[in-house]
Amino acid sequence: GFGAITPKTQGIEVLLTLHIIFGAFFVAFILSALVTRGIERMNSNRYSTNNITNKLLGQRDLGLTHLFVGFALLFLVIIGGVVYGMKQEKWSFCKSLLFILSTCQTSGLEAPAIKARTDDFFNPLCVMCLVIVGVPLWAYVVGKL
Repeated sequence: GFGAITPKTQGIEVLLTLHIIFGAFFVAFILSALVTRGIERMNSNRYSTNNITNKLLGQRDLGLTHLFVGFALLFLVIIGGVVYGMKQEKWSFCKSLLFILSTCQTSGLEAPAIKARTDDFFNPLCVMCLVIVGVPLWAYVVGKL
């Protein structure tokens, strides 16, 4: 890891992984509840009328479908990151899971050893792809909650 937080045991890796998962979703839930409450108090009549009109016209609410697709894609990125960590870096499952979750959340608590001047382009390319795909998916899923 980088900085002062470097997990030394598997128990700490599991604890940090759970903290990343539940902490981010808890904060997102609290913030979305506060924002939603404020919006509903300001414009309660306008939003409720549009939703009822859309339901009467037979239009479907795609919010849950989009959330499900986001979760499915994020799950695939997490599986890819765990497989990368276990196969390429020879990490344990817990350390690999901590790596991909902290990468998607941009805290970076675990990182692979990437050497600057080598012929191995797989490690930096794989980590770059995981970051480019994982970070927006994490933000999308947390934002949809």
